[in-house]
Amino acid sequence: MVAQDNGLKTNGMKASLASGGFAIGAYIGFVRNPAMMRILAGTGYDFAFIDTTHSGYSWETLSDFCDMARACGLDPILRPYEQSHGVAQRMLDIGAAGLLYPDVRSGEDASRLAHNLKYPPLGGRGAFGLNGPLSDYALPASLKAVEVREHLDANTLLAIQVESAEAIDMLDDILSVGGIDVVEVGRSDLSTSYGAPLEIRHPKVLAAVDKVASTCAKYGVAPGAGCYSQEDASDMVARGMRWLTYSSDTKVIVSGYAQGSDMLRSIIARHQGG
Repeated sequence: MVAQDNGLKTNGMKASLASGGFAIGAYIGFVRNPAMMRILAGTGYDFAFIDTTHSGYSWETLSDFCDMARACGLDPILRPYEQSHGVAQRMLDIGAAGLLYPDVRSGEDASRLAHNLKYPPLGGRGAFGLNGPLSDYALPASLKAVEVREHLDANTLLAIQVESAEAIDMLDDILSVGGIDVVEVGRSDLSTSYGAPLEIRHPKVLAAVDKVASTCAKYGVAPGAGCYSQEDASDMVARGMRWLTYSSDTKVIVSGYAQGSDMLRSIIARHQGG
């Protein structure tokens, strides 16, 4: 997030994606320490994909994540555990730069979610005391409420995940609603929908990735995918994906520690064998 002269921050990632650029993020669903946001910012990520659908995070932890991320210039993107208006409003009010909704299947779904993220007259987001997370505690008195409302409408990112064959078939209907900035292909669940559970590089899944890329191009929306190896990431970029998330905090920690323990035990074994 980039600070402006008026005290509000611009969502630079949203602007970059809209102009054909890239954004890279990391999945967070296990680590509870807000210092994780500093680690991601310090290691070159643009956003944190903070999951609440498969985690035990409290609202206090999510609020700490958002505050720390915004302070570090990292965009906190929360994945809601349900599509309700109330959950969306609370996540945005504690400082989320955007929401990433799982398993969106229809234009009706997309319309409702877009409505959640906008203030009237564009949507149904409720008014909130802005001298807090949304203004990074620095809202000048000279700004009018309508200016703040318009700024937040323009700088809040809406991302959705398509994770079923039904969603791929309905993608034109979903994107024609408008207001969507990113479509991420949820390849794990999508592969299950195609009868090939967890085969994320199954031909049907890759064909769906290509369809998402071409359909998103038609509507000026950024396509994205989770990436799990250098080869996989290279192929996703070659297929047009521009919103890229890497692995998960759990896998990165387990992999790193496993490599370390394997290395040390190998050295010990060689020493004992000698």
